Amino acid sequence: MDMTQSSAGLKIGPLTITTSRPAKDPKTGEPNEPQKIDAVTVNKLYDFVRNTISTTVSADVPPEVFPGGVASVNSRVAGLFCTERSRTATETDGLFEVGLNVVAKLQFTLCDAGGKVVERLSRVACFDLPTFLMFAPVGTRITVELEESRSTCTLPQNGEIFCHLHLGVLIESSASVRMLVPTFGFALPRGVTKASEQIQTASEARRRSSGRQLGKCGRSSRSQSKGNKGSPDLYEKKGTPSTPSGHSRQT
Repeated sequence: MDMTQSSAGLKIGPLTITTSRPAKDPKTGEPNEPQKIDAVTVNKLYDFVRNTISTTVSADVPPEVFPGGVASVNSRVAGLFCTERSRTATETDGLFEVGLNVVAKLQFTLCDAGGKVVERLSRVACFDLPTFLMFAPVGTRITVELEESRSTCTLPQNGEIFCHLHLGVLIESSASVRMLVPTFGFALPRGVTKASEQIQTASEARRRSSGRQLGKCGRSSRSQSKGNKGSPDLYEKKGTPSTPSGHSRQT
């Protein structure tokens, strides 16, 4: 099989997809056939490249910020995205020379000696990455992701701060593709099946226990009603004095 080594260390060649079938049918001994073929959409990664960006970025400090009141300057990358500058095909099918422009949104925090924030600044910095080889066929999209970031900033001088950045970025080429996947129905794993049986047994036990308690309560209420039969309170009417059992009222 002809294979080509890309700049990211990935081997490029024919894509082979293998699927495993469930256990054989215990009745016939034959492998189970799929019930149907489902179409799913997945994000397929074609290639990736790691790159580093080392540069110096400057930012203007507002005039109202007193230089002597700033004791430290911190920076962080708030956002990162890229645009394609070029994508040139090579002799190898699917392998391209890619040029990117990376845009980073930077945030600077200026603090005084007590750690109180004096000013926050936001700046956008653009970097032109050198061209590199990447397996990125037509239809793929190229994205960039920040993996690590280090920075060293200077205190304000002549209305400016300077920040030395070192960024580690991950560049990927990917595309949404459709795949046909054989499906064999739904079945719970063995451990899940056992757990569900235990839950069902416990639920039935609780139902039986609650049923017995309700039966006891019903019998108790019936016996109390029988014991109260003939009680003067049961025959008392509104506005009529009660008469004890076995005695007639004299008129």
